[in-house]
Amino acid sequence: MPVTLALALLVLPESPRWLLDKGRFDDSCKSLTWLRPTGHDSGDEANQIQLAIKKERETKSGAGFADMFRDPVDRRRTMISICALSLAGVPGSMFIIGKQPLITLMLSIWAVIADLFLFSYSLQGLLPDHGQG
Repeated sequence: MPVTLALALLVLPESPRWLLDKGRFDDSCKSLTWLRPTGHDSGDEANQIQLAIKKERETKSGAGFADMFRDPVDRRRTMISICALSLAGVPGSMFIIGKQPLITLMLSIWAVIADLFLFSYSLQGLLPDHGQG
């Protein structure tokens, strides 16, 4: 298998995208001509790939942590995401497990009874809601 791959590397042309990324437009057109069927417009495809590379570079540059808060729309999206992720575990059992010592202390009852209460409370999320029709 390695020998087959090594021989294929000698025959196959370089990636047209890589060639365009390195600024070698003519070589990328030759590579596309070799890879595509006869009559294909490799120059047009190379231009499309070049535009995609340019857009990717524009998108990559300039995006930082502070950009999540500069624009009001992005700030709103960021805050909604943070709130959604923060509140995702509130009704779950991890919230109950984390608050167990506090609830036990507040109820001032034996730990076994508090554990049963907390266990039954955490099971409420697993039971179907019969109140909705």
